[in-house]
Amino acid sequence: MSSNRVFSTFDSGGHGTQAFSRESSHKGVLARGILFNMSLARLALAMGLSTAAAENMTASSAYPIHHCSYPKTKVGSIHAAVYHIYWGGSGHGVSEKNAATAVFDYEWAGRSINREYYKGGYIAKVHVGVTQWGPYADCDHAAGSHVYVCKPRQPNPGNLAGVLPCGNPQGPIPPVLHDDPLKMENYAYSFPAAGKDKTWSEYDGKKGPCGMIRIKAKCLYNHWAKAGTCPKGCDGIDSHACAQCSAGVPNDKKLQIFLEAIDGGKCHRYETAEEELQEIQREELLMNATDVIV
Repeated sequence: MSSNRVFSTFDSGGHGTQAFSRESSHKGVLARGILFNMSLARLALAMGLSTAAAENMTASSAYPIHHCSYPKTKVGSIHAAVYHIYWGGSGHGVSEKNAATAVFDYEWAGRSINREYYKGGYIAKVHVGVTQWGPYADCDHAAGSHVYVCKPRQPNPGNLAGVLPCGNPQGPIPPVLHDDPLKMENYAYSFPAAGKDKTWSEYDGKKGPCGMIRIKAKCLYNHWAKAGTCPKGCDGIDSHACAQCSAGVPNDKKLQIFLEAIDGGKCHRYETAEEELQEIQREELLMNATDVIV
């Protein structure tokens, strides 16, 4: 078998399934991160700083790393933070949807740029509680519909949250969980609606370390474009032209920008569904009023 493992992927908000091949590009990010941490440690020693101080320098460099003390009143003793891109108006929650670790979802966000997510897409980070992991399900919605349906790949009578290791090599099951999203392996998840608040739960609050974070996908695409060949971003151009803007941006840089946009606060955070829908309408008016030349 080749070094690029072929696996089934999904729109982490629950859009169609297809197969593609990719390398685990985040390994390069992690390798550079290790070297950077070692350099910081040497610098700390030279300056008389403690190891803890060096670690704090690393943690605060790009995006904050918080520990979520998941509410004990919520179902599930296994706690994780998951990311998913979805069509605006479908709800930021993960019920009957797929989600993933950052290293999976940043790439799927890029692959989704030519879908409806360019105008009306949102990316959410949600904290979940799980009693135990079960078989993975492919979740989808019909074109033009906000109703999602999950189809388990294996029988799942307990309606457990599903997990699928997607890295090369594959990560263990159950996943080893970390507060730092860059330390998480490549995993996809599924959350059957029938199991919500029975075998899994999600935190809907907007504040604190466990708070839901929701940004507009277009904001991420703009930052990727600015890191590429379009210093003004993607406003006023179509999705194909926007994708070309960031085509030459390395994967590790795209992952870094993904985390800075969401966890680091570089993109505006939408706290209400009403604000989300208003922004979708504004974006549609903007795109409809623009003649695009590619």
